Amino acid sequence: MNTMSSNQGSARWQARRAGLLGMPGGYDGYLVSLRRVAEYLDVAQPTPEQLQSWMRDQFAITAGSAYSRWRSLCRAGLLTEADCGCVLTDACAEWRLNDDPAQQMTQVHRNIRFFGELLALLDNPKTTEELRHAANERCPMGWQATTQINMRRGWLQSAGMIELDEATGRLVRTEAGTVLLDALEVEPPLA
Repeated sequence: MNTMSSNQGSARWQARRAGLLGMPGGYDGYLVSLRRVAEYLDVAQPTPEQLQSWMRDQFAITAGSAYSRWRSLCRAGLLTEADCGCVLTDACAEWRLNDDPAQQMTQVHRNIRFFGELLALLDNPKTTEELRHAANERCPMGWQATTQINMRRGWLQSAGMIELDEATGRLVRTEAGTVLLDALEVEPPLA
C-alpha cells in the first residue's frame, strides 16, 4: 500500500467525491448490473437520457434513481459522455475484456473518497458501523449512517475484494483486496 504525503494527499483527496451509489442486485450484484449497462452501451450507444430510460425499465427504478446512478457511475470514472453518447471509460472497458475488476476498482478509488481507505482498514475484520466510525474519525467524512459504507461495500464485495464473515457479521478483505490495496495510493489517516 502506498500512502501519500499530507500535502500531496490533501489536494488529491479534495478532488475525489464523497458520494457513491450502488447498483441493483445486492452487494454481490453491482458488477452484474454494470455488465448489463456496458452491454447496452455497446449495442445502443445511447445519450444519457436514453441510458437513464433504459435503466428505469431494466432495473425497475424511478427516473430520479436512474439519473442519480448514471451520475454516480460517471463521477466514479466508470462511464463518460462522448460525441457518440455514453461510453465506458478505459478502466471499465478493460474489465469487460479481461474480467478482472482491479483496474476498475482503482478507477473508483481515484475518484471516490474512502474507497481504498476502507480496504486499508480491513487489516482486521470490521462491521459497517466500525468502518463508519473510522471514516468519520480518520478522514472526517461526517456520515451519520452506514449508507455510504454499504455502497462501497457493494462495489468491493461484487469485485471479490471483500467478503462478509457470516459467523461474525464483519467484513473481511480478501486476497484480491490485499493485492489491490498494495497497488493503491491511499490517504493517510489524520493524526
